[in-house]
Amino acid sequence: MVACCTLNGSIARSDGGAPNQEKYGGWTSAEDKEEFWREVRQADIVLGGRNALNEMPRVRKPVALLTRQKSLELTSRAADDVAWTVEPHQSDVRLFLDYRRGKRIVVCGGATTYDFMLRWNFVDRLVLVVEPLIMKAGIRLTSAPIFNGGQEDNKFILQRHKVLNSRGTLRLDYTRVNEWTL
Repeated sequence: MVACCTLNGSIARSDGGAPNQEKYGGWTSAEDKEEFWREVRQADIVLGGRNALNEMPRVRKPVALLTRQKSLELTSRAADDVAWTVEPHQSDVRLFLDYRRGKRIVVCGGATTYDFMLRWNFVDRLVLVVEPLIMKAGIRLTSAPIFNGGQEDNKFILQRHKVLNSRGTLRLDYTRVNEWTL
């Protein structure tokens, strides 16, 4: 899973204002976009929710759309890459992932998708780019639970970190673990 967030865990403005990208008046750095696209390029498959995929350009690799509304089409150029539509049910996603075992799948959000994938422990590796900003009102990395079941907590261990720019944007690479050990 790859996501950019603020210091207080927001991944997007809640007012729907400017796009997240700084060059368009948003809050995420150019370095965030470089890290995001690096992860997408290294992936075999991109998985995301409708809103996240609608904001993406064409990725030129197979895309899995996680949605309950199969009849709604994507409006972005990424629609040309959609190879699968997957219902956000634990068993459907598990089956999708099991058939693609050994493939590198990158989860690109948004909050509902992130919450679902984390809740059911489908995320083995988490890449967070943290922008040094506190957003007064934003959409959180995980949403209020709309899915029943799954884990309430996920444990990750920091594998590496990197400062991306002079203002202190960080890339944090985590791996999921069952228990923390000292």
